[in-house]
Amino acid sequence: MGDVMGPDEVIPRLRGRTEGPGGDKWRIMIARLQQTKGDTAGSIKTLESVLAREDELSKEDKLNAYRFGGTLYLLVSDAKKSSDCYKKLLEIAPEDMTALNNLACLLAEVMQPPDPKQGLTYSQRAYDLMQKGGRRDPLVLDTHGWLLASAGQVDQGIDVLRQALQLRRIPDAHYHLGEAYLKKQFADQALRELELALDLYKRMKENKEAVDPALEGKIENALTRANIVARSKKSTANAPTGQNVP
Repeated sequence: MGDVMGPDEVIPRLRGRTEGPGGDKWRIMIARLQQTKGDTAGSIKTLESVLAREDELSKEDKLNAYRFGGTLYLLVSDAKKSSDCYKKLLEIAPEDMTALNNLACLLAEVMQPPDPKQGLTYSQRAYDLMQKGGRRDPLVLDTHGWLLASAGQVDQGIDVLRQALQLRRIPDAHYHLGEAYLKKQFADQALRELELALDLYKRMKENKEAVDPALEGKIENALTRANIVARSKKSTANAPTGQNVP
């Protein structure tokens, strides 16, 4: 109904169903529709009216509320509430790979201070579940590879990130692989991956595809650092033998 009629038409029709048994399901749906039409503040208010009585919710409503809350709070940069929602979701559904993957990303990059080692425990669980199910998910591989590299297991991280890119070219994965190469001081490889990341990001943005608005700045920052490393290596290689390199 929301797709065909639009959220503004559907939301009033759902409000009458929010009272009595089963009403929480409709409140969660209203919150989703509010977010769809850009009313993030209204969506949060509606969702929190549901979460305020979470002990009374059915299992299905808890799952839906926590899953949506994890995404919604991340949109407004409330990493703590987003993390709390995903952790509560995993208490009920410990094998939810999306929650595991998203929580790992939160801990590695969004939470302050970042905690990639704790994030790695969640990405490892997602990776193990993927392996157990005989699947190869590029998003799970990208997250796990990046967490490995961030937590100091750089060679393993590079291997997993390469696997992700064999399945699908993702700007985030190219960026993460570029950063991993930088950790190894492999400037040429880093520049190649970061240039691929920036090119793919810009093409996706032009095509109105979903991209992380913060990613472009991260790639450009990494390119600056990679160029510095590349120039330093070139200067060292060209220096006359026996002379100090400034």
